[in-house]
Amino acid sequence: MLVNGTPQQTISLNERALAYGDGVFETIRLFEGQPVLLAEHLQRLSLACDALDINCDFKKLNTDIQFISEEFDKFGVLKIVLSRGEGGRGYRPDTELEATRILTLHSLPVLGDFDANNGIAVFMCRQRLSQQKALAGIKHLNRLEQVLAAKEWPNERFFEGLMCDVDGDVIEGTRTNLFFSENGSLRTPALTYAGVNGVLRQLLLEKMPKETIIEDKITVERLLQADELFLCNSVIGVWPVKELVITGLVTDKSQYFTPGKFSEIAKELFRETLF
Repeated sequence: MLVNGTPQQTISLNERALAYGDGVFETIRLFEGQPVLLAEHLQRLSLACDALDINCDFKKLNTDIQFISEEFDKFGVLKIVLSRGEGGRGYRPDTELEATRILTLHSLPVLGDFDANNGIAVFMCRQRLSQQKALAGIKHLNRLEQVLAAKEWPNERFFEGLMCDVDGDVIEGTRTNLFFSENGSLRTPALTYAGVNGVLRQLLLEKMPKETIIEDKITVERLLQADELFLCNSVIGVWPVKELVITGLVTDKSQYFTPGKFSEIAKELFRETLF
């Protein structure tokens, strides 16, 4: 673990990240020791710091990233946590605080026997995402809704759980973003009031043909009519969905999908980030 540029085994109990979840984070894939889509991750991190008024020295952070990456020449995950800093009790932060930079290295997630070619099974979580425009899009440290959703996992045959907001609109997976095709066009949920604007999601929105992709309000009923459905994030890549199981929401149903051209295009765009 690297804390403010220094290898350490502990962090202060006074960190606002511990007391209030007051901070933001990024998880970055390492390919042969090199951070993948680093500029995009840092851009999102900068936007998150601006949104929460967190004071981070990004020059120092870049030095931290270079240092820790040189110590790791393999495949894995770099996690960056920015705590607003050390502070006493009370919600109101000191405006002069400088963010505490915490960097850790991890192995890539073990994905078991899941098949990225033939597709995965996912289910619809009962846990809803709250709506908060000020926090929508960023990866802040308050992930309790995702924790509660992940506790719903029915069994190990499911790769991911999808989450709706409090209005019942489909937003994202617990750890992934969502795309689906409809009448020859690609759709992804709008993240105006909830959800994380994933780095790979941003890349696909930029690289996919503009005339084929739309950010939109997505109902469960509409998702069930999709021609093709896939999930993505910048660590684990692109995963087409073959089965969506819904229990106890709008309807009890299993809907089946066939991987198609859009997921193949998305996979290729992700592969290009690795080389």
